[in-house]
Amino acid sequence: MAKPSRILDCSAIGTTSYKLQAMFLYIESLEPKKVNIIIFDNKKIIRQKTFAAFSDKILDCLDELMGGRAKVMKLEAVVVHQGPGMFSAVRSGVLLANTLGALLDIPVMAVRDAFDATLLPKLIGSLLKKKNNQPISPLYNREPNITVKLESGIKNQESRIRKS
Repeated sequence: MAKPSRILDCSAIGTTSYKLQAMFLYIESLEPKKVNIIIFDNKKIIRQKTFAAFSDKILDCLDELMGGRAKVMKLEAVVVHQGPGMFSAVRSGVLLANTLGALLDIPVMAVRDAFDATLLPKLIGSLLKKKNNQPISPLYNREPNITVKLESGIKNQESRIRKS
């Protein structure tokens, strides 16, 4: 964990206080069973881990990396890789980022395509300047095909109902 930096408390001249460095979160889930989570500040990557987990376990992976949900509550911003990638994987990562942003009232920023995550500490300042309050939308590497299966399932179900 980063050492607290000593700062002057302007409200009480002559005393000092300690402030922890701001922590940011990066989520990348572009493929099934692969979630990359990075905790970083504006100087360096603090912790990073790639989990071999389905997208429905991203929150558990985040808890494990950060050491509990209490520390998740201290995040200052979330950066999410919005794709393109596989439908369920990208959707889950973007959903978690948007949810954390709304619950913690922190900015959520998106990166895309061939993004180099090692640059996060250097880029966070410019990403924060570009922030907006709109939810991030996922980008998929192809059209989702879940509606095709659903429609054919409905037609089969309708034909069974007519027969009975």
